[in-house]
Amino acid sequence: MMQIREFHWSDTPRIIEMIDHVWHLDQMFGNKTNGMIFSQEYFYDVLNHSTQVFVSFHEQELTGFIALNIQGHDYLTIPQQYQDMLDHQHSDFHKINSYRQKIKEYHQDCSSLFQQIHQKYDAEIVLFIVDEKYQHQGIGTRMYTFSEDILKEQGCQNYMLYTDSMCSFSFYDAHQMKLLASYQKEKDFTIYLYGKEL
Repeated sequence: MMQIREFHWSDTPRIIEMIDHVWHLDQMFGNKTNGMIFSQEYFYDVLNHSTQVFVSFHEQELTGFIALNIQGHDYLTIPQQYQDMLDHQHSDFHKINSYRQKIKEYHQDCSSLFQQIHQKYDAEIVLFIVDEKYQHQGIGTRMYTFSEDILKEQGCQNYMLYTDSMCSFSFYDAHQMKLLASYQKEKDFTIYLYGKEL
């Protein structure tokens, strides 16, 4: 039976591995090591932009992860031991900086999309991911519904999220989210901005 609880810092390695696996980052960046480095950089960036984070479990195995950013709430603080792990994960600082630049450029593209819609939102789903092994089993829907309940409890009237053509963005269409804007960055890569009223 699936359970959802708050994120524990000890979940970090499993989530980093999940991001690498679901997004096939080893293929994107040439090998498993580079994929894991980018996954960790991206995950820590997500945490720096999140106020609440939850994970799902099935029979003691972590199956999914969802990060929320609720306006007016404090961002998470990364404990020093995990920050040290990030800072010393690899000796190739040029590669690390190039990955961080990719993440920065993605944020800039997202900000440009947001400026097109001329609307404010109370919250954002920063990252939502389900392990490939557990997809199409209703886990994503349960986590998504759980997050909407959290947002309602916090008094949010609406929320938004960014996704892209590498992800299963049709999931959001199926859950009555509205496509607000899109940006085709490359021939085979498009960023989407979705929103929904609660």
